[in-house]
Amino acid sequence: MRISYVLCSADKPGKPNPPCVNPPYYTYVTVTYEAPANVDSSKVIKYRVKYRKLEDGEWQATPETSNLTQTVSNLEANSNYVLRVSAKYEDEQLGPESDCVTFTTTEDVGKCCACVLETLKPQENDIQEK
Repeated sequence: MRISYVLCSADKPGKPNPPCVNPPYYTYVTVTYEAPANVDSSKVIKYRVKYRKLEDGEWQATPETSNLTQTVSNLEANSNYVLRVSAKYEDEQLGPESDCVTFTTTEDVGKCCACVLETLKPQENDIQEK
């Protein structure tokens, strides 16, 4: 008697779609994402967002969360960043990371306002001439 075995390979988790980055502010950005398409979303227990400055780069990770939205803070104003997300599953396995998205934080509003006020301030020469 001959016995044949059929090997079935379980689908590997796919990588999530690239996250969506809401308009960034000068020190933080809000990121939204969703579970990978080929995975039952109930099997995803947490997500991890990683980011780094585009110009240099140690990747930093935010705390893992079960939320589909996360705020990345402590960013530098007027800087370019790259960001990606991965899903963690019931078996504690971390799936592949999404493609990266890039964004630029805005100029520090406080600095910007100070520059405008300095420009609008009357100069000594203007005051002496009147």
